[in-house]
This record gives sequence, C-alpha cells and structure tokens, in this order.
Amino acid sequence: MLYTDPDALLDQLTLEEQVALLSGADAWRTAAVPRLNIPPLKVSDGPAGVRGGGPLIGGRRTAAYPVGIALGATWNVDLLREVGGRWRVRRATRAPRCCSRRPSTCSARR
Repeated sequence: MLYTDPDALLDQLTLEEQVALLSGADAWRTAAVPRLNIPPLKVSDGPAGVRGGGPLIGGRRTAAYPVGIALGATWNVDLLREVGGRWRVRRATRAPRCCSRRPSTCSARR
C-alpha cells in the first residue's frame, strides 16, 4: 500500500517503530519498518559530502576533504588549488558518487 498522507502513516507506527526510526539501524541508515513498507534510508553527515561507512565498518572507501569554510579560513591559495585539483580528478573518475554543487543532497546508492 502506498501512503500519501504522512500523518496517517505515523499514526500506524508502534512506539518501538517510532523510536527505531529516530535511533537508526546503524551509523548511516535509518531503520526499516517492513510491516508498513518503509525501507531504510542512507544518510550523510552533511558539509563534507557523502562518505558512506568507510572501510572500517564495511563501507566504500572515499576521499574526505575538510569543509569549504575550514579550507577558506586557511587563506592558503596553494592549498585550495591543490584540493580543487584533486577534487576535479576525483569527480572525473567517480562521477556517479560525487556531487560538487550540493553534497548534502547527493547519495551513494547501492
């Protein structure tokens, strides 16, 4: 059944299911509620871009760069050029997993 009314769907969740949705299944995914056909959602931690879980917890390896405001605060133009060049190369080789314009809205799909 497809729900178009979020309030009606929320009313059907048990207290345990509501808490599970708030706490998550792991560090990067929300809990699924199979009874109501709610799949898990993969999330990210925002301004550094989508990283996934990383190799330490079975995820994919990715490059992690400091957020833009931290790089800008260095006032180091050479550093910014180096990071920009590496980002450009990474984007060219991994385009499906990389979004340079709005990283917090992109997702790596499995």
